[in-house]
Amino acid sequence: MPLISLQDFGDVTVLKDGDIIGNFNGHEICRKYIPIRQNRTSSSSGGNKTRKRKDPIAPLFAEHADTEQLAYNLNAFKPGDEVEITLKMHGTSGRTAYLPVFKCYKRSLWDRLRRKTGKPVYEWGYVSGTRRVVLDNYDGGFYGSNAFREHHSKQFEGKLMKGETVYYEIVGFTDSGVPIMPTCSNKKLNDKDFVKQYGEQTVFSYGCSSTGNRGCGITQEPAPRSDCYVYRMTITNEDGFVVEYTPDFMRYRCEQMGVKTVPVFWKGFIPDVENDTVVVYGLETTGKWITALAEQYYDGADPIGKTHVREGIVARIINRPKFCAYKHKNFSFKVLEGIIKEDAEAPDVEEAQEVVQDEG
Repeated sequence: MPLISLQDFGDVTVLKDGDIIGNFNGHEICRKYIPIRQNRTSSSSGGNKTRKRKDPIAPLFAEHADTEQLAYNLNAFKPGDEVEITLKMHGTSGRTAYLPVFKCYKRSLWDRLRRKTGKPVYEWGYVSGTRRVVLDNYDGGFYGSNAFREHHSKQFEGKLMKGETVYYEIVGFTDSGVPIMPTCSNKKLNDKDFVKQYGEQTVFSYGCSSTGNRGCGITQEPAPRSDCYVYRMTITNEDGFVVEYTPDFMRYRCEQMGVKTVPVFWKGFIPDVENDTVVVYGLETTGKWITALAEQYYDGADPIGKTHVREGIVARIINRPKFCAYKHKNFSFKVLEGIIKEDAEAPDVEEAQEVVQDEG
């Protein structure tokens, strides 16, 4: 949109070309359209949502931070930053923690006389959820059943230390053999070489099988129906203070627990390309340098199953006190993702399920 189109809503001189806005001076300009459909089975009522009463189930159980797009956040990268490039996986988010969990209310005589709820009592316990929702049970939900989530959340029980939260991506198929992410036609790309390499359809399987076993962990024979890959870990004290684990320590803890982590493509430090005496042509800024680095790894076959195109990469700045990472998807995947969204009956599951769960 040209900046002049917003002049009726305020001073447009505070904006510059390339700014991304949803609201301007209190006026909603645009919002992302996400088509909504009902859960995959009609019998899924009651599951995959927080309790109807407003019990503080696990106040310290934090949602994962949104991963913004790399192209719009190049200024976040500075010379000397330590950066790690990992595979971005196309699945559904999960999180599990060992935190103080609500058990009951302790009511004094005064509370009973005044018919007050009382003071909540917490005990250390395991809690799991989707990206936005704390799960009471594994019934219902977007997929009709969240049993496939239970297999993966259970593998952390008895292994997490007090305060640890693990964030992971679940990929492959549900327990009923339905792909977690929608299948799409590769022919719509109008690319014969792409179809020759990946076939007529893309199924985001990541080495999983619709008829595989339901096991979890690093060693799985034969192929599992679904798999999970950890991409972030934190530890939270009882005051709610959160400390990020470095990627290396996250992988160390996951190795101890016998769970997988997202594949790593590159790790290193950003050079000071703007002040070096030798300038690589075309990479005169840090933003251009990090973009060129990301695009070395963001396209090609998925390195796990090798049967479909990869989604892209995530560039994480390690030397930040808080989680700081940005996604970069390749062109082929973005076309396929757009095709999925063109049909209102088959929206992007990763977005639509969050709306269904939140409204549930």
